[in-house]
Parts: sequence; structure tokens; C-alpha cells
Amino acid sequence: MKKWLKNTYNRLFLIVILLLSLPAIQMYTDVVDIKKLKGVYIKQALPDLSVENWLSSNYQLEVSKYLDQNFGFRPEFIRLYNQIDYSLFDIPHSYGVVFGKESQLYEKWYINSYYGNDFVGDKVIDSTIHHLERINRTLIDSLGTKMMIVLAPGKASYYPEYIPDHLKSEKVNPSNYDAYKSKLQNSSIPCVDFNDWFLKIKDTIPYPLFPRTGTHWSQYGATLAADSLMRYMEGLLDMDLANLSFNKVTVTKKPRVPDNDLEANMNLYFPIEDDDYFYPRVKYEKGKNKDKPYVIVVSDSYFWNLFNISGFVGKFNKLKYWYYNNSVYPDSYKGRTTVADLNLYDQLSKADLVILMSSTSPLGGFPWKFHEKASKVLNASEHEKKVLAVISRMRNSEKWYSAIKKKAKARNVSIDRMMRADAEYLIGKKKED
Repeated sequence: MKKWLKNTYNRLFLIVILLLSLPAIQMYTDVVDIKKLKGVYIKQALPDLSVENWLSSNYQLEVSKYLDQNFGFRPEFIRLYNQIDYSLFDIPHSYGVVFGKESQLYEKWYINSYYGNDFVGDKVIDSTIHHLERINRTLIDSLGTKMMIVLAPGKASYYPEYIPDHLKSEKVNPSNYDAYKSKLQNSSIPCVDFNDWFLKIKDTIPYPLFPRTGTHWSQYGATLAADSLMRYMEGLLDMDLANLSFNKVTVTKKPRVPDNDLEANMNLYFPIEDDDYFYPRVKYEKGKNKDKPYVIVVSDSYFWNLFNISGFVGKFNKLKYWYYNNSVYPDSYKGRTTVADLNLYDQLSKADLVILMSSTSPLGGFPWKFHEKASKVLNASEHEKKVLAVISRMRNSEKWYSAIKKKAKARNVSIDRMMRADAEYLIGKKKED
């Protein structure tokens, strides 16, 4: 009997040791294929071991961070923890996500915007619109380029009834959307207000315009917006575009990106709701003589849904998406390209139309300094335009830009200052020749 108990204890001990060793085994072998976590994080690397790092304790701290992020089965432990907190306590473990009524998920900044908690003030909005009106006139008069503003919807504005009670409040200030909507009605800039339109059709539309577990408009809602936008552009540009339409909708339980983006970032084991998702089967008007405009869209993330509609980009000569007036798509698919890398005057002169678009929450920073940069190049002298063109070429040449960086470091000046100095020199030399 004693021998049997001893053998049993030994077996249990070995099992416990094995279980405790599994995370380490998984960490170094990846023997089990585990689905990665969703979301953005800073990847920790193993630090270099040195006497200085060891004595300062930096090595130990960095190793601790690395092990915390990379121990075996970490994604599964996090999913289990998140699932327990969500299922038992309605706590979503994802930055900025709010659990609303009837399992509606929100981003908290859209709720703040709906109640006017981030109102930037009439003075800022008046100044922005006045600035944009001057740019609009200059674009039309000097370059023949049109400009328009699109107010995209926000989920909190569309579904205020599902906002959790503890976040509901009285509107002390107008929202940025309310102010822009009112002021743009008296502006000379063409404007399309999808937030207002969505609210008007809310009770008559057959499919959801916002998914339950996403923050952006649904693909169905985005397709309706794309159809309306194309038709509005036809009138504004006096062109015959290949308008889109659909008469069939695919119904599926499997969401497509980004219809469940908030739920995906919560990293749960089980879906929040067994919802249906609706995806229009898009088709376009046929015709060899359809016009294809060159369009620049400066927008927040809401334009992604339109940009990714099947065949949409192909109906334009070029469709450039300047994400928050920073990264440029589709160029950045091949290698990151920013607006700073472009010759802005050249881009504006080539475009038939510039669209400035924002959903309700990012309106506080709208249009992300586009008006300041556009004013600078549109009002620049001919000499300044040449300087900016040379600087743009410098940024787009890896070899040239690398040489500028080395020269700037050697002279202890900023890269921007070095580029301008070299551009001025090259233009002056060209005049002498």
C-alpha cells in the first residue's frame, strides 16, 4: 500500500512539474499553433547583456518585460481572463471600448463627442471653415480643382438609446458635429452630411447601418454612402461616372473586417452575439465613355469601408486616400508613403476633386492641418514652389535622403533645414547656369 501511494505521489509530482513546464516548452518550441492576439502593442526584444545593463538593473527589467509578453500560451490565458470578466461582469478588456445596452459596443470618445464633452469651440470651427473657404476659392480659380466636405456618422450619434446609463449626461455644449453642421449650411463649400441622412432613414432601412460589435458604419451602410457620394460627385464635377448599385445582399454569420473590430480587439473565446451580417453584391454602370476623375480623400478611418468596396478604386483615374492627412494609400501598401513625401502643390493641381471627410469624434482635429499646409503651397511664390518640389524629390529618393541625413548630422542642423538649404542652392545654381 505504501509503495502504491509513493508511486502515486511521484506520478502526481511529475504531472505537476510537466504542467508548470508547459508554458516554457511552448515559449521555446511553439509546439502548439496559437492564434495571435488582436490589437496594437509594442514588441519587446531580449536586451543585450552587459556589465552596465546588469549593474543598473536595466537588463533584469527588460528581460522581465520580454518574458511577460512571450511566455507560452499567453494569448490563451489572456482570452480566458477576458472572457471571464466579460461574461460575468460585462467588463471589456480593450482600450476605449464601452459595453452598451443590448450588447452594443462603443468607443468612449464617440460618446464624449455626442455629448459635446470634446467641443473645441465656435472660434476654432469658424476659423477652420473660413480657412477652408479661401482654399476652396483658390483651388477653383487657380487650379480648376473642386473641394467638398463629407460629414460621416458616428455610432453614438446613431444609437444614443444604447449608451449605458452611467455615461449618459446632459449636453452642456454643442457637439463639434452640431457646430460644423450648422456653420457649413451657410458656407460656400459643398457638403454631404451622412450623419443626418442616416438618422432620417434609420427606421425604414432593411439592414443595420452600424454593426453591433464594430465602431464603423457597416459595409451595407458604407455602400449606401458610396452610391450617394458618387452621384453627388457627378453633379459637382459635371462628369458621367460609373455609379454603383446592388440588388442582392449576402447574409452570413461570419463578419468581414472591420464589422467586428471592437469585439476582435477584446480577444474573447466566444462571439458576443450570434448576429447576421449583410454584404451587398456591388455592380457598376457599364460604358466605355465613363469619366474617371482624379480624387484625393483626406479622411479618418471611416473611408476604409468605401476604399475597400470591390471595384471602387478602379472607377477613378486615381483615388488617393490620405489617412488623417498622413499616410497615403494605396502607395503605402508597397512602402510607407506620407503626405510630407509628396509635392503637395503638384498633387492638388492634378486632382479633379479633394474630399475632406470625418466622422463625429475626430472632428475636433479636422482637417488635420490640411488647411494650413494647403494654404502654404497655394499662396507660395513661384520660387517657394520650386523649393518645395525639390524637397519632395529629396524625400522620395532613398539615396538622396540618406545623404541629406548624414550632412545634417555632420553640421548639427535639422534634416528639414538641411533639405531647404540644399534645395535653395540647387535652384540658385540652376539659375546661374
